[in-house]
Amino acid sequence: MIELVICVMRNESVAAEDFRQHWKHAQGQAVRDVMEILGATNVRQTLALEVERNQQIRERYRTAPAFDGIITFQFETPQNLLAKVGTPKVAARLMEIYQDQLPYIDLPRCSIFYTEEPVDLTVANPYRRDGLIGDYLVEEENGDGG
Repeated sequence: MIELVICVMRNESVAAEDFRQHWKHAQGQAVRDVMEILGATNVRQTLALEVERNQQIRERYRTAPAFDGIITFQFETPQNLLAKVGTPKVAARLMEIYQDQLPYIDLPRCSIFYTEEPVDLTVANPYRRDGLIGDYLVEEENGDGG
């Protein structure tokens, strides 16, 4: 299994809420289109949580700002992906999708790379409550969490 990972930084001229709305709606359709065009077996599209805990982690470890969103496309083999990418029709459609996204993203601050998934290290998460880690972080931040 290989993955194409796209880590996105919002264009600073776009309001955070406008970016989030675009990401959830128009971007979601674009991601589904890319998944179909490239023959991905799975896709995940996530948004960074807007919680103080993220800023605290950044300050504590002196890291770069969090990406605003991450998209991960999964492919069974590199050949499955390469067979699709090389065609003019696919290249043209990907360019259209890319052009539509440019006003919302800050491309020089984004990162795009391939990964492989050699071992499944999935374990039970003790912080997961009601199936949503994000709710736990927000509740805890507000003094409601346990």
